[in-house]
Formats: sequence, structure tokens, C-alpha cells
Amino acid sequence: MFNLSVKTTSLVGLLLLFSAQLFAAPPKGGEELVPYRKGNLWGYSDIDKKLKIEAYYQEAHFFIEGLAAVKQNNKWGFINAKEKIAVPFVYTAVDNFNEGLAAVVKDKWCGFIDKKGREVIPATFGAVGKMKNGLAYARYATTYGYINSKGEITIPFIYQKANDFIDGVAIVQLNGYWRLIDKKGETISDSTYQEINPVYEGLMLVKRDGKYGYINQKGKEVISAQYQEALPFNEGLAAVSIDTLGQPLYGYINTKGEMAIPYSFSKAKEFSNGLAPVNISGRWGYINKQAQQAITIQYADAGIFSNGVARIYANSSWGFINTKGDTAIDIKYIMVSDFIENRATFIDEKNHWGVLDTKGNITSTAQYDNPLMYSNGWARAYRNGKFLGFIDLQGNQFYEE
Repeated sequence: MFNLSVKTTSLVGLLLLFSAQLFAAPPKGGEELVPYRKGNLWGYSDIDKKLKIEAYYQEAHFFIEGLAAVKQNNKWGFINAKEKIAVPFVYTAVDNFNEGLAAVVKDKWCGFIDKKGREVIPATFGAVGKMKNGLAYARYATTYGYINSKGEITIPFIYQKANDFIDGVAIVQLNGYWRLIDKKGETISDSTYQEINPVYEGLMLVKRDGKYGYINQKGKEVISAQYQEALPFNEGLAAVSIDTLGQPLYGYINTKGEMAIPYSFSKAKEFSNGLAPVNISGRWGYINKQAQQAITIQYADAGIFSNGVARIYANSSWGFINTKGDTAIDIKYIMVSDFIENRATFIDEKNHWGVLDTKGNITSTAQYDNPLMYSNGWARAYRNGKFLGFIDLQGNQFYEE
């Protein structure tokens, strides 16, 4: 999502958002030329760290749809894998290409260019989203609407906030409330929701009048808004709570809204790998889908399972257990994350971050200022507030100090 704050059209805001977008790792199947830093300049290497494009750019980002955004003389443009300039260096900021178009900032305004550098949609908007399925949201003055790949207005600029279309529907805000619209701009859901969350397993968590329920992608409220708190569905079940004498009590429902596991818990989290963390009287353990206690209620905190392991907090330290409750990775860390792409980040006594694999092996030593969270095989590394470069799943550093 290329979303700019509705509260500002400042150049600083534009640049911060573009920067966050461009540092994202490439999608799966993306071209494997990797941004590579030498000193203060950037080029590109292959996955074996052999330099393929010399380092003389101020910044460089992954190749997407055959082109990469690079910065030179404080302006952004695009090059192809043969280092030929595809889009000249004239933009204050740029987003990656999607469906053949890329959002750009020029003279503080947003528009779209094609891969030949033609400004197919003039830079006249305060904000734009990625072009998805032929549509992108845009902001004109203080309101949002939608444009097509020709720049034609397909849905009027009447919304306070807007999001990308996903599977033919978009979440928008009007008069302080959220609703779903289709590609024609027709409202297909109730229009008085305080929240509409992204879809999980075909259902979207919504909030109305302070209570939570669920709608499907056609906008139908299939589980009425009746719960004090609720989580998205995962593995066919969702944790929900009711108020009992001022305190929440959690249980689980199925996608039909039927009670699958009775209200029995002080807190509860999502199911994963067939188990869910639950809290009773301040301690955490795990239950299975038959509501049986699978791992003893004993921990000060517990995370959801991923890749067969879950993080737990005991005796003032973090570690990991397997689905049988056995220690999988020693409980000795100050802090750890859940596993993502078979990697978890940890922090040491010097407040430096490193990376573990699912066997507890350290793939990146603790030396970074930030949690190393992987996306499609790549993590961003920082030290002393400086972006160092990218690290792959094996811990290879694609930069030179």
C-alpha cells in the first residue's frame, strides 16, 4: 500500500512513506539481483555476492517487474538489469512498479509513470495507492477516490480514507465510519462500522457500537457484532470474549458463529499448528481444538506456533518449545520474536539483535540495532541508526563497511 497521511501533504511525509515502501524485500519469484552497498554507495550483486552493477548510486532497491529504483544526484529514476536508464533521474521519490505502473513524487505531488518513463497519470494527487487490478486509490485535496490506469476517475473523491482493492472489494471510510465498496463504488456492507479489518479465511473482523463481529467479502454480516473483544479466524476458529463482571472471558467460535470451545480463559490467542495459547489466572499454556490442555498452563507469556515451535517466557527469559511442550531452543534470551520464514530474531545483553533458525543455530550474530524480520528471504539491517544493507536467510551480508 502506498498510503500518504490524510493530515499532511508535506514533502517529508511523502519521502518517509516512499522510503518505507522501497526498502521492502522483493516479491517471491522476483529478479535475484541484490542491492549491494560498498561504503556509502550502492550497486547490485548476484546471490553469490559477485558485483554485477558497480556501486555508484546513493540508494538502490530490488528489481521489480524488470526495473529497479535507484537514486543519483538526489533524484530517483529506474534502471534495467543491463544498467540502462529506463526512467530518467527527475523524481523526488518513487514507488516500485506494479501492473506496469509506478507511483512517483514530482514537485510534491503524486502521479504514475510507465516503464518507458512516460507520465501516464500526471502528478496532481496528494496520495496514491498501488495500481491493483487496474485501480488505485488517490487523494485530491482532503478526500479519496479511485482512478484507473488511464487516470480516469472511476469512483468519486468522497472518502476520508481508502485502501487498495483486494479480491474486488475495498475498505473505505465515510463520515467517520467504515464500509466495503465494490469496483463500481457501490456500498456492499453496513455503513456504520467503527473498524473493518483485512480478510482472514474468508471473513473480516468488524466493530460496530463497541462490539465485534464478522462479515464476508460480499459485505454480509455472517456473525453479528456481539463480542467484547475478538481476533481474526485462523485454522477455522477465532478467539472471542464476553464481559463477565467487568472482566473479559474468552472462548472460541467457528466460522458459522457456533461456540466451539466454551468461555473459560482470561486471555486467548490464535490457533496455529493445531494449538492455541490460553491464559488462566495469569499463566499461559496451550489447548487443542478439542479444548483439551495440550501443554501445561505454566508460562508467564506464550506465543503462537510457527514451524512447529512457539516462543515462551519463563523464569525471566525467553525460549522456544515444540508442540509436545519440550524445550526446542534454550530458554535463555532477553527477547525473541515468533518464527517467520524459519527465522526468529533475538536480543542479547548488549541490546543487539541477531537471528536463530528453528534448531537454535545462530545464523546472524547479535550486532544490529533492529529486529531482523525476514520478508521473502531478506531482512534489513541497521546499526547506529544507519541502514547497512540486506541479509539473506543464511546470514550473508550484502554490504561492505
